[in-house]
Amino acid sequence: MTQVSRILFITSSYPEWIGGGALNYARGILEALSTRFSVDVLVADPNRSYRDWKLPDNLAYRHVHPDYFKLGRSTVAFPALIKKIASKFGLKTSPLPEPPPPYELTTAMKQTIKRWAAVEDYAIVIVNYFWMTPALDFFPNSLKVTLTHDVWHKHISVGDPRYPLLERLDAKTEASYLNKSDTLIAISEHDATIFRQFTTVKDPIISLPSFPSKKFDKKDSSLGSLVFASGYQPNIDGLNWLLNTVWPLVLQRAKSAQLSIGGQICKNLDSEQLPTGTQLIGGCLDPAEFYQHTQIAIVPILKGTGVKTKIIEALQFGIPVVTTPQGLLGIEFLTAYGVIIESCPDRFSQAITSLLENHGETKRLGKLNRTAFEKYFTTESANETLVKRFEKYLLSNNDQ
Repeated sequence: MTQVSRILFITSSYPEWIGGGALNYARGILEALSTRFSVDVLVADPNRSYRDWKLPDNLAYRHVHPDYFKLGRSTVAFPALIKKIASKFGLKTSPLPEPPPPYELTTAMKQTIKRWAAVEDYAIVIVNYFWMTPALDFFPNSLKVTLTHDVWHKHISVGDPRYPLLERLDAKTEASYLNKSDTLIAISEHDATIFRQFTTVKDPIISLPSFPSKKFDKKDSSLGSLVFASGYQPNIDGLNWLLNTVWPLVLQRAKSAQLSIGGQICKNLDSEQLPTGTQLIGGCLDPAEFYQHTQIAIVPILKGTGVKTKIIEALQFGIPVVTTPQGLLGIEFLTAYGVIIESCPDRFSQAITSLLENHGETKRLGKLNRTAFEKYFTTESANETLVKRFEKYLLSNNDQ
């Protein structure tokens, strides 16, 4: 065995890939832990871990894998490097393995994890999602932790035949996975309360979603109100409700109101069919490109679970938010800042028009939201409890 490393994070996807809220959430936790501990990340899915021959440099954490090696200052995936060299000389190599079914820890993934478990010891091992908890069996002497993201037997995908595990998932089945853990990381107090009720883990650690604390310059309000979302089905359903039910009421009160729609959700819309005063603005690599031109953010969620990171993103940029009670699930305390919740279409439309017309109130609520972001959702503040719990565990473990 080599020298003991502190924390291992096992996942199926690279946390630094540009993606939705789930990847941002995991990345924020890794960055917070890396300020205090040595953190390794093992991407167990060979379809992903072998895709790029050279892994990203200058990360706060280290990528590890039984088939990776160091080449100078870079981390290199050996199978991917072989494929690159073979391709250069016109030689054929075996194709990458097929992507595994969603929410399934495959035999190949287990073999990768088992091989790495024989290389290094870890004081703490975290798996990304409940369905990866069988990987914890390979680390009997470590503190076993699951990053939950959500209460999955309440997720909207339950019953979906495309996902065999989720199709049959109930509280008992989810508990059988989660009970392999010594503790859980919950995304909100709301989720933590539910975990206490149906698992043997009675003291989950709450880590809210986080983003780096950075300032940005507000340029103008040329985009008006903004819906910035992925193509996730609850986002599509909520946007349709906004466009068909709420937006006509907005136009009755403010004929010049403008709604901009950005993100992957644009792929699900036809610009020719949009109502008056709305526009598609596509995607972007940096949300600041949109938010620095936005007056208010709208998050029209009617169903779904988990914390909506688009609300937190708006807070980061000091933008007031109008959302539904479902959109604020788990972070209801934000109504004391600059987030307005309404479920009735008429009142929802009234909240939008009031903010569009009252620039002073918009500015005041935006400042409150930036204050809330700094207090609860920076990389440091959101993960403070998690870091302290791990420090306490490591200290007591070293004393034994």
